[in-house]
Amino acid sequence: MVLETILALPIFVIMLMGLVEFGVLVENLQHVEAASRAAVLVASRTDAATLNLPALPADVLVAVNDELGRMQTGVLARQVCLQSNVTAGGGVGAAFTRTDGKSATPNPYIAVTAPAAPAAAYVRVTVFVDVPDVTPNVLAAFGLDFSSEVVQQTTTYPWTGP
Repeated sequence: MVLETILALPIFVIMLMGLVEFGVLVENLQHVEAASRAAVLVASRTDAATLNLPALPADVLVAVNDELGRMQTGVLARQVCLQSNVTAGGGVGAAFTRTDGKSATPNPYIAVTAPAAPAAAYVRVTVFVDVPDVTPNVLAAFGLDFSSEVVQQTTTYPWTGP
């Protein structure tokens, strides 16, 4: 009986830790999705002139980080990528991209794989968050380290203007 317990207990502990980590990850991915939605909603209501400035509109970044802050204090987006085809005059033109966040340098593992852009005026926001910010990474002790990984969520809305 003792031998079986000694052999089975580590397996059960690892499974339990994995279950907890996966549960926390799934819950916090919903916050990343909500951050993407909140930011694209703000961007879809931003006037065309502000949307076309060289930098990401500050209120878009604030919307992302406010929503991520609900997940856990101090969590900031690694990168926020705003894509749009709205011209300064409010028409439809060539797509452009604005990026901001705590790391402006793109990570080689990050690839925006969003669906094709609509033909009408649109805004798309992709939020990138480091995995250690969304999960406790308790399985690192057993060789499953996700500390260098990044999660992303993309949301596309039609641009409506102010």
